[in-house]
Amino acid sequence: SLNPKDSKKIEVKFTAADDAQHDCKMGIHVDGIPENTEGRVSTSAEVQGETQAAFFAMANAVGNSNRDTFREYLLTAQSCTPGIETANVQTIFEEQFVARNLEDAIATAGRMDIIAFLEEDRIFSFGPVLVQGPSPDASTADAAKFRITNPKAIPCDVKLNIKPRGSGGGIGKDGL
Repeated sequence: SLNPKDSKKIEVKFTAADDAQHDCKMGIHVDGIPENTEGRVSTSAEVQGETQAAFFAMANAVGNSNRDTFREYLLTAQSCTPGIETANVQTIFEEQFVARNLEDAIATAGRMDIIAFLEEDRIFSFGPVLVQGPSPDASTADAAKFRITNPKAIPCDVKLNIKPRGSGGGIGKDGL
């Protein structure tokens, strides 16, 4: 019940349960104002006895001239989990060759000095690299560029670690 010139706050809480888009309708009906629904007058007692589905069905049938008694609002929310694209190796290693294994990479390229991502082993191989020793000029070192993509609607923090093979830092065979 709302007295004249009073107001009440309505709190609607959204609890994210999965990574999806959610929509629901909220209807506000002013009790006691007769509505003309397809030529008949509904009393507030009839509205109170109806189910929620019938309530919204009645609201959808209300003519434009009687919209003063009922307001429908769409509540929408998108629940997200932070993350980066890790499944599409063609995107991550877009500037490099992607092969099933090193043998396939060498056979396809026709040479041993191939820079490639090897899907079976989940290894990125720089191939043979000339030993240069420490150099103040970083431009002389071989570099590879990878693309990390956030396909989600929220920002995420990404931390990259480079660890020696077998140190337990990786995800595949031999700790990589």
